[in-house]
Amino acid sequence: MPPSATAMNLKILILGGLLVPFAVGCNGGGGGAELNNKETEMSSRLDKLAKQTGGDWNKLSEADKTYMVNELGRGSEQSAKMLLSATAGNFSKKSPGGPPKP
Repeated sequence: MPPSATAMNLKILILGGLLVPFAVGCNGGGGGAELNNKETEMSSRLDKLAKQTGGDWNKLSEADKTYMVNELGRGSEQSAKMLLSATAGNFSKKSPGGPPKP
């Protein structure tokens, strides 16, 4: 799988995992394949922030950091940072937890 596909799959998994509670809670399990307005706004804002910063947490404003932690990271700064980085496609540039294979 090319690195860009891996990054996209990671982004989908992370974003999907964060949005599942919203989909179930807001839609009551009534089919739930479509995103509601809040989920669409969250996804759009995350994409915008990732593009503006290139996934660099330090380039976010304090207001954007607070939004990322509270709304997207579910109170976890580490989760918010990972989500921002994954959305920007930065995870595909690194080896997954070990030295590069020869």
